[in-house]
Amino acid sequence: MSVWKRPIGKEYSDLSGALSGDPSDSFWTKWFGGVIFPLLPLWGAIACWVTKEGFVPGRHGSRFELEGIQAIILGFLLFAISDFIHVHCFW
Repeated sequence: MSVWKRPIGKEYSDLSGALSGDPSDSFWTKWFGGVIFPLLPLWGAIACWVTKEGFVPGRHGSRFELEGIQAIILGFLLFAISDFIHVHCFW
């Protein structure tokens, strides 16, 4: 089956529905989900930029190692994820 024609699973549609809605306006959501939690991918992004090395985790403990420009691009991806989480939960 083609990648473009495969059906999207229920878990992906549920996840996209949860991320498209507004988060709760509680203290924990705003400060933990909007400030503390986004620091994790941001830390990975900075590490990728500084060392020019990174990895993508796989199944059963395997890793896909990246170096150079590929690691820097992974850092930008991690920064975008961090920014999305921060803006979604805090603002």
